[in-house]
Amino acid sequence: MAFQESFSTRLSGEIDSDHIDQILNFVLFDQHEPAIACTQSLRNNAISAAGDTSRLVYMTDVRLLELAKSDVLFQKYSAVTSRLDLKVIVMSDTANVSKFLGYFERGVHFAIPSDSFQVDIRWLLDPDPNFLELAVHTAKHIHETTGDGDILISLTDSGLAIDTRFNPRAGIEIQSMAPISQAEARYRARQAGRSGVCYRLYTKSDFDEVLLPTVLPPILVSDLSELVLQLKVIGINDVANFDFVDKPHPEVFLRALEDLHAMGYLTDVGVITERGHKAARLPVHPLWYNALERAHELGCSDEIITIAATKSVRNYILTRPSATRQAADLAHQQFSCPMSDHITGLNAFHAYLDTEASSDHSDALQS
Repeated sequence: MAFQESFSTRLSGEIDSDHIDQILNFVLFDQHEPAIACTQSLRNNAISAAGDTSRLVYMTDVRLLELAKSDVLFQKYSAVTSRLDLKVIVMSDTANVSKFLGYFERGVHFAIPSDSFQVDIRWLLDPDPNFLELAVHTAKHIHETTGDGDILISLTDSGLAIDTRFNPRAGIEIQSMAPISQAEARYRARQAGRSGVCYRLYTKSDFDEVLLPTVLPPILVSDLSELVLQLKVIGINDVANFDFVDKPHPEVFLRALEDLHAMGYLTDVGVITERGHKAARLPVHPLWYNALERAHELGCSDEIITIAATKSVRNYILTRPSATRQAADLAHQQFSCPMSDHITGLNAFHAYLDTEASSDHSDALQS
């Protein structure tokens, strides 16, 4: 196979292409030795892709980095015989292929066609005689040509999404509504999985001039404290000159080094300390290690562990759906602690546990 003959193999396709998922099965069939690792950028993607097989292992990029700390040569995986013979298969949408072609000097590239169904794009200022008439006509046509079941009549795209970026000068993450990328817009247009019409609530000129070609990689908009600490653990000390595919701004590196030094994880010359090694073992942000250590001394480890866990997930325990925001705020007041958002979340978590315990007790009595 091509991946055996080349240092790296790049496969590109449309962002919604399902064919890429079959590549791993080809590699799995061709290999007769240990397991094969497939990384996913998001934890939910890795969980949903995982199956019962033990040879095809799905994991996040963070988990792969954790494995490197204990097994630098990746001896448990069949595509690696030694570090110089590392085989890399990169699967991405077509918008990112040029970036990887420039990064990996050796290797081959394959383009995979997407499923063929036509999606008509309508822009905000497109002349349309009658949107209502068009919607009724489309619904009638789908009803006449489709079997039983729920039907998605139309798909709209506002062109906006919640954007989270780390501000190195303030040392905090800032959330705001921001335009999506052109790649995300194309992905949204194909979400129905069939031919149809997508109404984009912005103009064609906005798509061409305002939207970026692809979404910015998380490494360019995130706090790098955890990444820098993990690199230090596996022996990479000159992190600022590390050969990243997308190189972050030096100011973000400086902020990460300053924060890690202030937390006691790095010496004055940037060498990782024993405390830093311990902090790197935790599956949460490094700032939580000092809190957990102090909590152990004060006898409140369970509470701090709960707070650290709830703050380390993408969806926080307290949600405010736009349709019921006022009702959600009223419900949250019973958990509110004016002195600390962390305690507010902890109160909500304990209330959830109490509710679950009461429900289990009621079920036991009824049975």
